[in-house]
Amino acid sequence: MLTGADKDTYFKSLENGVAQMKGTAKPGEGGNIFIFGHSSFYSTSPGNYKEIFKNLQDIKTGDLIEVAYHGQNYQYQVSETKVVEPTDVDVLNTHGFRTINL
Repeated sequence: MLTGADKDTYFKSLENGVAQMKGTAKPGEGGNIFIFGHSSFYSTSPGNYKEIFKNLQDIKTGDLIEVAYHGQNYQYQVSETKVVEPTDVDVLNTHGFRTINL
């Protein structure tokens, strides 16, 4: 799990997919999962996942998101979509129920 503060580790992880914010819940646990990835990245940089979130803006309320974790699939239903600023750390708060933030 990453904080995003160590850019070298952060970028290396994102070359292989998405990353989970340190200290957030894991799929299958109660609580808030915070997963981050790229919507676009430098074309010269390595990795097959440089645009893994490129269609994130197309997700609508009611859509299902499936997350594979340790051989199990977990489904989450979209209840809200919004763009948050990097300084809006309230999205990391635990709400007492299963939540995923992308």
